[in-house]
Amino acid sequence: MIGRPRLGRIALLGLTFLLLISSGSCYRAELDVSPWTRQSPEGGDSSLGAAGASGGSSGAACDDTSLDSVQQECRQGALPTRLDCSPPDEPGWSGCYDGGCAVCTKSVREYPYYFDWHPCCLANDTCGSSAPVKCNARCPQPTEHDKRKPCFVIEL
Repeated sequence: MIGRPRLGRIALLGLTFLLLISSGSCYRAELDVSPWTRQSPEGGDSSLGAAGASGGSSGAACDDTSLDSVQQECRQGALPTRLDCSPPDEPGWSGCYDGGCAVCTKSVREYPYYFDWHPCCLANDTCGSSAPVKCNARCPQPTEHDKRKPCFVIEL
């Protein structure tokens, strides 16, 4: 009986934390559930039934493609500095304002998961009348891939 109250308090604290982060209107929780969504070693599908990059036959609407190492570092909190973002990608696209890693949200409006796939890029909502500049290589031109939801993003 001694262990049960402690376990109950831990579960209650975890639930309280989830409620706190999900109740804030300006926060979005992201959890990496990819270990539970991949096919099990025994050959059976996991209970969540995630699909691969092609959509798969399970009908799940997410893409389990991994981020490249630079984007993964940004996703883990190591955002690039202004100096890192200042050299433009010469063959790149002109969609940035206020530096090479600040992408104009108007430029990627049709690509709802652009900032999930490219966490090194900052969303710039204030881009306006000035001409856009070439983006840094960390912020590539949007593609059809940026229209697919990554499996590592869970929207609450």
